[in-house]
Amino acid sequence: MEDLILFGCSTAYIPYNMENIIGTTSYVDILKQEYNLKGIWLNGINIINIRSEMSKFLIGRGSKTKQKVIIHTGACECFSSKPENFLHYCIANLCLYGMNNWFQSFVLPKMLSAAKSVSHKYENEYYSLLDESEFSYIYRDIAILLEGFDVFLMGMGRPNTNNQEWIKQADRYNGVIGDMGKEYNLNFVDIWNICKEEISDSNHITDKGHKLIYEAIQLFGG
Repeated sequence: MEDLILFGCSTAYIPYNMENIIGTTSYVDILKQEYNLKGIWLNGINIINIRSEMSKFLIGRGSKTKQKVIIHTGACECFSSKPENFLHYCIANLCLYGMNNWFQSFVLPKMLSAAKSVSHKYENEYYSLLDESEFSYIYRDIAILLEGFDVFLMGMGRPNTNNQEWIKQADRYNGVIGDMGKEYNLNFVDIWNICKEEISDSNHITDKGHKLIYEAIQLFGG
């Protein structure tokens, strides 16, 4: 059975149908029937974690084998949240992955600012893990590292929410991912348009949506 390397957050492997009912089959579940999956797929994983962990899975693979790689991230990075929620996520992430240069440079200053917001009870302050330029910087580093691989970049879905700011954020970060696909000639799976009616919350996808994503991967030759 051929190997497939996957780096993805819960959006990739936990389907949610409407009204937050957990689904039964994700596109990852379908791929497991055809491939020997390697990599990391974990709730809360972000582009910093993927960049720091991915090299160990890529050694000895690449242009000679056209090793397939899926990158599915974005939700943990783009959506803004209240400072206490932001700090909770960041601390949990540090416990799992520890500190690295990207986290120290891009996230730690935001954590200090968020801690000040909590301490002084500032209102109407929200924090995202990475702004667009930071997200793009790390994503570009990954795209360069994956030269010679058969890569599938999974886009963002349009959030099923009344929070207009989250919809705008998702659209912008989806644009970053799409641009990386064009610039580096990588397969971009356009979840925003493929799953128009199949996003159940801010980012999770219904069973039907996951099937549509799997079919889109197959069209690229996955």
